Amino acid sequence: MGLVFVHDDKYSCNYANFTQKTEGEGGLQEVHLQYTSPWGPVTIETVKNRGQDEDGSLTRQIQEVVTYVSRELRKAGLHVLDTRRDSGDVDAQIHRNDEFGVPFTVTVNNNTIKTGNIQLRNRDTSIQETVPIGKLAEYIAKHVFYQPT
Repeated sequence: MGLVFVHDDKYSCNYANFTQKTEGEGGLQEVHLQYTSPWGPVTIETVKNRGQDEDGSLTRQIQEVVTYVSRELRKAGLHVLDTRRDSGDVDAQIHRNDEFGVPFTVTVNNNTIKTGNIQLRNRDTSIQETVPIGKLAEYIAKHVFYQPT
């Protein structure tokens, strides 16, 4: 399961105070989301990649989709926290990110590989939508950068 948490600077005082530190290699990586406080970096959350599941090829494909989606969202000017997990409670992660003020959560899973569609959850409405991978960046940018006339 891969998750991408989309945020923008209006949901934190200074998003530049958040960094991502990766440790380890291959399937045994840890990603630490850190906040730079006046006292130094504080780890807010750690995500561990526990390696490949029984179908390593499918896991690799999911990882590639997460990489692609993260890159495309960044190209669209969106701030992205890319976390990759093979297992874990997705609902708990979504709830935690709702509390952090993350407006959109993108879920990449086995179904994404089969259909080419991604699950997108809006924090404000709790509505989950299915969006084609190729339309995701445009769809989110339209909602994040909305300027009423």
